Amino acid sequence: MKFNRIVTLTFVLALLVSLMLTACAPKVNVVPVEGADRDAVMEYAQPQVDALLAGLTAKDYAAFSADFSDEMLKAIPESAFGKLYDQSIGATGAFTTVELNRVEQVEGYYRVIYNVQTDKDMKLSLLITITADEPHKVAGIFFQPAK
Repeated sequence: MKFNRIVTLTFVLALLVSLMLTACAPKVNVVPVEGADRDAVMEYAQPQVDALLAGLTAKDYAAFSADFSDEMLKAIPESAFGKLYDQSIGATGAFTTVELNRVEQVEGYYRVIYNVQTDKDMKLSLLITITADEPHKVAGIFFQPAK
């Protein structure tokens, strides 16, 4: 009985702390990019995404990282590329379809989001973050299970 009360109290306390931290978190302004503005972003973003995915699929780090920002080159050095391949293509299978879902502006970046289908019948969301300022560079790459 006493153990259940302690567990319940701990859970409630953890929930309250979580809610307070969420309320204190800075708000990120996400703006959908549509129409001609989206087309303008995709004019430079799509070739970068195509090269990145082709490099990843071919296990070619130079092609994969050609458009990376300096921060991304540090975050994913060539020595970590094999592990990234194993966690992406190696785990999910080759990409059979990659379809643009949407483009968003988040502070000084564009987030380009794709729906991906793999040959292992997995559905993923691929998020590529690209700097809004020229020269446009890949600043993030994230794979998530599709919702």
